[in-house]
Amino acid sequence: MCALPGLPGINPRKLQKLLKNSGLMQALSNIKLEEVPGVTKVEIYLSDGTKLVIDHPSVSKISVAGLLVFQIQTTEQAAKRVPATTSTQQAQPLDIVSPSSEEKKPFAEEDIELVMQETGCSREEAVRALEETRGDLAEAIMLIRRKRGT
Repeated sequence: MCALPGLPGINPRKLQKLLKNSGLMQALSNIKLEEVPGVTKVEIYLSDGTKLVIDHPSVSKISVAGLLVFQIQTTEQAAKRVPATTSTQQAQPLDIVSPSSEEKKPFAEEDIELVMQETGCSREEAVRALEETRGDLAEAIMLIRRKRGT
């Protein structure tokens, strides 16, 4: 069974039946939704050299106007972040975060400079603190001050 976001417990077949019964299926006739059977593992390679490994996911394929959208669902325990270059290391639990924050984005120069100015730390320390606090300026400043005991 494949639960869809916002519709917990509804699999693709039930959703198609629901859409057909409500008359929406005709309006959405160019959309095809189907479960992808037999998926045992999904690996997503990230630009930072790590990969997401998802064991035994539920995968659905949605076709809309010639585009394919794959939806992957799993439990937190089945999703792990691992180094892409080696398979011998222990898999680390995946932090569940919003898709926009999953991508590693550089911090604004003004944010880095503000942390440096407020704490007197180096650029590297400021960036590290911003990474640890996921970009929260106040928390990054407090983190550096706590580490320095000031």
